Amino acid sequence: MDEEKLVSAIKGAIGEFYVASYLCALGFVVALPRGGVPSSDLLVTTANGDMTLSLQVKTATKPFNSHGTYGKYLTWGMSQKAKSNNKTTHWYVLVDQQGWPRSGKEPDLYFVPSCDVANCLNTDWNKQDDTWLFFPLFLEVNTETEKYTTEEKNASSYNGLKGFEKLKETLYA
Repeated sequence: MDEEKLVSAIKGAIGEFYVASYLCALGFVVALPRGGVPSSDLLVTTANGDMTLSLQVKTATKPFNSHGTYGKYLTWGMSQKAKSNNKTTHWYVLVDQQGWPRSGKEPDLYFVPSCDVANCLNTDWNKQDDTWLFFPLFLEVNTETEKYTTEEKNASSYNGLKGFEKLKETLYA
C-alpha cells in the first residue's frame, strides 16, 4: 500500500473508532462491519436491538473554508453514490479531526441524515458531472447566499450532542 493510501486509511480509522467510542459512551451498541462493506463504516443499535442504523464516517483534517460569497463553512468529500443514498436508516457522521490528539482539542462530530446530504448534493452547490462532490456545513449565515445557509445546512444543528439527538430520535422511532 502506498503512503498516501495508508495515510488516508489511518485517517478514516481514527474517525471510525472515535465515533464508535463516542456512541458507546452514550449507551449504544456499535459494530464495525468487515472491511469493504459499501457505504457502512459502523452499525449502531439500541440496547434492545429494535432499530439499527448504518453510519458512514467521513473524516477531514482540514475541512474549514472561507469564501467571500459563501462565508465560513466546512466541507467533506462525497462520492456520486451519496446523491441517491437517502434512506432514513443511513446517516453520515462527519468528523473534523482538528489536529487531535496533538492539538489537545477533541474532534467535532456532525450527525447528518443521508437525505440531507443527498438533497444538498442534488442542488447547484456542486457541478453535477463531478466524480467527487462536496457537502458543506455553514458556520455563519451569509445573507447574500441564504439558499445555502438554511437551518438544515447550519453546522450547529448537526454538531455534537445536538446532532446526536436527531440520530437518537431515529433509533427510537
